[in-house]
Amino acid sequence: MQNILIEVNLSHIRQNAAWFLSGTNAKLCAVVKANAYGHGALQIAEALRPYASSYAVSLVDEGVALRLGGIEGDILVLTPPVDRYDVERANAYDLILTVPDADRAALCKDARVHLALNVGMNRYGFDQRETLPPLRVEGIYAHFTDALPHEEQYADFMRLSEAWKKDYPNAKLHLSATKGFLHDRRYHLDMVRIGIGLYGYGAPALKPAMKVYALSVQSRRYERGGFGYFAGKKTPYVTTLRAGYGDGFFRNNRYCMDAIVKEGKFPNGMIVPLMENAEEEAARNSTIPYEILTAFGKRGTYVYKI
Repeated sequence: MQNILIEVNLSHIRQNAAWFLSGTNAKLCAVVKANAYGHGALQIAEALRPYASSYAVSLVDEGVALRLGGIEGDILVLTPPVDRYDVERANAYDLILTVPDADRAALCKDARVHLALNVGMNRYGFDQRETLPPLRVEGIYAHFTDALPHEEQYADFMRLSEAWKKDYPNAKLHLSATKGFLHDRRYHLDMVRIGIGLYGYGAPALKPAMKVYALSVQSRRYERGGFGYFAGKKTPYVTTLRAGYGDGFFRNNRYCMDAIVKEGKFPNGMIVPLMENAEEEAARNSTIPYEILTAFGKRGTYVYKI
C-alpha cells in the first residue's frame, strides 16, 4: 500500500447518474476529465456505460486512454487542440474536438467537432456567428459563469446557437453542467455535462463516492511540544499517520509532507479515515470540493467498491 488508500464507491456513482437521468429527457455526458475528478477515469467510465451516452475529457491524451481501456461511445475533448498533432491523434481514436475560433476550425477541417460559444465565461468560444470552412459539426455548447445571471447567458446561448444551427441543423445543443442542471430544467437542452454531481456533490440526494484513509505509524502520550511543526492543544494521545500534503492534503499545523499528527490513540497499522466528505474538507481549507477530490492519487492506492 502506498501512503493513502482511496476508496471509490461505484454503486454511489451509478446511483448519482440514475438520479440525474430521472430528472431530464436530455442525454448524459459524463465528465471524467482530471482522472474523473480523482476517482479513476477508466473505472468511472466503465461503471457509467449503462447511463452515459458520451464522456467529456480535458485533453486528447485522456480520451486516448479511455479508448485504449475499451471505452466506446462519443468522447468530447473540452480543451481546444493546439496543433495538428492533437487533431491527428483525435482522429485516430475517434474523439470529438472543441472548436472555439476560426483558426481552430481550419485546423480541424477533417475532424469531428463541437463548436464552443462564449456567453460570459470568456475562457474560449465564438462571440458571434462566423463563416467557417466545411466542418463536421456535431454539437454546439457553452458554459455558464457565476459572474452573470444564468437566464441572461441562456438567452445569449439560444440566440447564438440558433444562428449557428442554420449551418449545422443536426448539431446537438448543450449548456448545463451540474449547477445549470439543478438550476432550471429549460437549460438541459439535448445533452447535459455532469461532473461534480456524479461524484456526490451539488444536491442532498447525491452520495459522495470517495473516502480517503491512511495507516497509523506511531501513537504516543502527548506531554509537551506541538502537533508536527506547530503548537498543539493538550490531549492524552496523538498518533502519526502515513500521509501528508505530499499526498494531496492541504497543509496545516498538523500536516507535514509525509506525516499527519492526529488526536487520539490508534494501533500501529490501523487504517484511519482522513477524508469522507469533500465539501467538509473544502470548508476547512477555504476551497471547493473539486480541488479536494483532484488532489489525491499522487501516492494513493485505489480500491473500488462495486
